[in-house]
Amino acid sequence: MTVWFVGHSALAQSFTRGHLAAMASRLHLRIHFAPITERERFASLIKHGLQSAGCKQTLMSDSGLELLLQGSQGIPRKAGNILKTAMRLAVTKGLNHLTDDLLRAAMEEVT
Repeated sequence: MTVWFVGHSALAQSFTRGHLAAMASRLHLRIHFAPITERERFASLIKHGLQSAGCKQTLMSDSGLELLLQGSQGIPRKAGNILKTAMRLAVTKGLNHLTDDLLRAAMEEVT
């Protein structure tokens, strides 16, 4: 049987305590994904995610992408949370794109 544990680094730390230590000894592989700090790789990840979700248009400017990279610190989960919040804010304003100001507002709301 193969079991995958996927989660925050705190999950890995919880396996080192008490009754879960025996399970930790049976884990064969642990991978930590480092933040994506290269602008082109980050842009590619965001573009792929948006396209996979069915987005056919450009949602943000290059400066907006740079704001997202800085605000998320290159962590895909944080970028997703910022984007989700920004899209929610865009809908309430009747926008079909994410302005830099909207991304800044989303970052303030998320953090």
